[in-house]
Amino acid sequence: MEFYSNTLTPREQFEAERESQNWNDLEHLQDVLKYYSGYFRQAAVERCEKLGLPGALPFVASRLNDWVPQVRQAARKAVLAMLDGASLSEQLATLVIVQSLRNAGRVDHGEWISEFELKFLSTIGKEDLWNAFKTGPRKQSRTCFDLIRRHAFMPIEQLLEYGVGSRVDIVLAARSVEFAAQLDAPARSAVLKRGLDSHFGAVRRAALQLLLAQGEAGAMVNECLLDKHATVRSLAMSHLASRQFDLKDFYREALNPATSPAANIRIALLSLAALGSVEDLDAIKAYTSAASAGVRLAAYMGWLRLVPSEKDTLVLLAFADVAPSIRKFARMLLERYGAYANFADLYRLLGPSDDLFKVIFMVRSHKWNWLEAIAMLARDTPLNSHVAAELARELRSWISSARWERHRPIGKQGEELSDPATMAHLEALIAGESELIEQLRGHIALGTAN
Repeated sequence: MEFYSNTLTPREQFEAERESQNWNDLEHLQDVLKYYSGYFRQAAVERCEKLGLPGALPFVASRLNDWVPQVRQAARKAVLAMLDGASLSEQLATLVIVQSLRNAGRVDHGEWISEFELKFLSTIGKEDLWNAFKTGPRKQSRTCFDLIRRHAFMPIEQLLEYGVGSRVDIVLAARSVEFAAQLDAPARSAVLKRGLDSHFGAVRRAALQLLLAQGEAGAMVNECLLDKHATVRSLAMSHLASRQFDLKDFYREALNPATSPAANIRIALLSLAALGSVEDLDAIKAYTSAASAGVRLAAYMGWLRLVPSEKDTLVLLAFADVAPSIRKFARMLLERYGAYANFADLYRLLGPSDDLFKVIFMVRSHKWNWLEAIAMLARDTPLNSHVAAELARELRSWISSARWERHRPIGKQGEELSDPATMAHLEALIAGESELIEQLRGHIALGTAN
């Protein structure tokens, strides 16, 4: 777009622009629709309406909430006039834009939106709208859902049953459950029971809660005791416990590997622990050697919940497991639960590995334990590995903070750390950094001096 002298008024600029351009090009009109002058934006809207250019409708709709009343009015008129001749994709894109106006604060669009919706529904076919709801992107699908629901464009039960089954949009599934509560009993029950199979735990919980409130859950509540989402299980457990149902016995039966898949065994282990079933501790411990890593992790978690005082035993057992998820659990025991493990014991279990490096934090509180751990790892770590690079950073941190520590070496620490072979491994980590090497030697000499 050309820019004109500041001596021209906006109206004069507009007239000059209109005379100098044919205004037949959609790309040019898009630019004009964003221009600072309301004269230009209004004229661009009116020009788009007159030409009926393919693809223009959504751009015109973008001015429906314009800050200039005349532009808004022109956009409303143009959108209604252009709707019939637009492609389906343009119509749907415009529908999404129009629905967003419900949240606009500049002016109340409610009355005009109703007019647009009636026009839209008279233009688009039921099949096209249904397909747009089922296959469109999230925003479009939600918009079509609300439109179909409010205008009863098709049976509401059909809409909600499809919505509650969505595996990609939790908002759509949750809304379907919410609106299902307003249906009559048979239709409501059908939608909510379908909601119990939802991909989303929050939706399954909401569906179960409504079914229980209406007394329509039946035996399905028992199946929810093995739901993978803890809040669903908790709701089912609370309901059945109030009816003297033996929850512990149910979960004990679910531990049978001959009849239960690994996922159910995992849930049963966690649930027995949640119920405080200390009498089942031995059975839970036995599953720490199960073939499934998920089952082993659940067994460790259940063990911790029932007997938190055994966390020090648990941490070594968990680090001895090769599954990454269980070693992560072991680190959590150190970080969050304050479990203790001797670094040398962990070194024997893990060797110079990422897993061992990730728990070096546990020795940083003691100056010489920290350096001993760095030296232990440096001894068997190739210098070209990323673990060596991490160790070098760790050693630099030790050097910079060692001056403030007043701890003395424990036992043979001083002798072992000042050993020439140990020093060589440490210095190799920061090779070429002579000043740091001198500081390292000085700290060790000072710390080991009588």
